[in-house]
Amino acid sequence: MPSNTFFNLPDEKRSKLLSAAVQEFRRVPFNDSSINKIIQAAEIPRGSFYTYFADKEDLLIYLLNCYWNDLFRLSVQHLREHDGDVFSLFYYMFECLRPDLPDDQRDPLVMELFDIMRINASVFPSVFGHFQKSDAEDRALQELLPLIDTTELRMDQPRDLIAILRILFAQTVMAISSYLSERCTASQARLELETDFEFLRRGILRPTS
Repeated sequence: MPSNTFFNLPDEKRSKLLSAAVQEFRRVPFNDSSINKIIQAAEIPRGSFYTYFADKEDLLIYLLNCYWNDLFRLSVQHLREHDGDVFSLFYYMFECLRPDLPDDQRDPLVMELFDIMRINASVFPSVFGHFQKSDAEDRALQELLPLIDTTELRMDQPRDLIAILRILFAQTVMAISSYLSERCTASQARLELETDFEFLRRGILRPTS
């Protein structure tokens, strides 16, 4: 994560650096991205970059956190508008990132995230997996919990809901990664996600007599 030095920068300078990073990560795959191009566009010395971030992966993870905050805002709004339907929420997250969604129906920041994910499909699962282990995800989950309708969910204890959210989130990320890496179309990935969710609705174990 960024250093305090980065957060102490003037807003304009900080935004310019992040905009330069977004431009570069949308331009080429992560492994081909250039710190030099980022600092040239941001008009900062190379030494300054390393006082803000450990490396370009550190910068990418921070950007994903920023995009996650935007998705979280949309998720809260969706749950409030759809009576806390948790399955509907993850279908919505999937649809937000569909490549065939008209631009006028897509949040601008989500569009940026989609471009970065599409061009970095090979590294996205591992990089996003790093984020999933962070405290930010736990905080977000805790904020979502009161908004979810649990009346039809099989839960023995409150922690079960967090497990449910993690599983649904992981399946959604896998579905998104499938069409980003062109292993299937977005429609096929949506169908697979529906199949997985229906299986999860039924449960793994047969009911005992």
